Amino acid sequence: MKNPEKDNKCNILYKHFNSYLCKNATYTVQIIEVLEGTGRDNNKNVDKEITKIRMQKETEWMLKLRTVYPYGLNDRIGNEYRSTLSSSIASRFPKLERKHQRGPRVRSTRKINSRIDIILELSLVLHGNIKNAMNTIRLLLESKTKRILKYFVTTINDFLERQSENFPYTSWYLAALDTIEFKLYKPETPKCKKKAPNSIIKILFENKSLDFINIQKIINLDDVVSTLPKKIKSFNPVVVYTLKPSIRSKIFNYKNFISDITVSDDLSTYPCFCNGSSFVDKDHGHIVTGDLRIVQNNKLRKIFVKGPKYREPSLIDFEKAKDCIDKGLSEFIKLSSNKFKIDKGELSE
Repeated sequence: MKNPEKDNKCNILYKHFNSYLCKNATYTVQIIEVLEGTGRDNNKNVDKEITKIRMQKETEWMLKLRTVYPYGLNDRIGNEYRSTLSSSIASRFPKLERKHQRGPRVRSTRKINSRIDIILELSLVLHGNIKNAMNTIRLLLESKTKRILKYFVTTINDFLERQSENFPYTSWYLAALDTIEFKLYKPETPKCKKKAPNSIIKILFENKSLDFINIQKIINLDDVVSTLPKKIKSFNPVVVYTLKPSIRSKIFNYKNFISDITVSDDLSTYPCFCNGSSFVDKDHGHIVTGDLRIVQNNKLRKIFVKGPKYREPSLIDFEKAKDCIDKGLSEFIKLSSNKFKIDKGELSE
């Protein structure tokens, strides 16, 4: 710090104690962890293996205590210099354990001005309670939407451009920008691919009575598993429900109609009832509309409103549900007997 012109790689540290707010300030040293040995071998030479361990410990504490610039005075993380990092500094910090368990969140009815003047807020805390500035930054950005955070980025960048090189509070504003970057662009974690089940029982979801029958739980009962032949003791079948067709095929006939048309057909021979309709498109000369008033039948119009993916509800019927389960199990037994080369009778129980 006294002779920065000599081989001093950490420029931020000596600038901090030679200019700005902490010029000529004193400091204390506190030991946070003690490692065995002196870091040297019997010949008093630096032990490379021990040095490697010490460097790892140093990096762990830098990240845990969040001392990398702009949050602290370290200019590097391990052997990586801050300027060479492609991601935000905050993304490297480990999550801190909560001392107290968070209670249930209560939605506030009070209207909050999300677009607060962040420059004014930061200025007030930096001049009034600078020791708590980092915590205030975290609280200011905690629950803001992405839209508001992007607004803050523009506001802070514009503010910093107007400041001189000797502006003493730059690091706090940079910390706010880094925190926002971490919130906006969190690195995607690789999704764990679930192992596909080796056996599937497909059952038609005939009606909602199947909601009251937990088939997956039943087939996993010890009494049921014990009836399986030794060849297939290890596999766990998964129940998958298939849905009934939607009303698409009932209310539309375009698929059948188009399949009957060939390129060589004279389309003028097909019947057309578009003339005189108030729903005729002026550019095409035919009815092209999404206005459901074209459907005159009230009941049919109500079904159209639900959309082509709508499925008509069925009354609860446990007998029909039992038939669907029997049919699904029979098909499963047929496939399993072929797969494991066993007789169907071995699965009847």
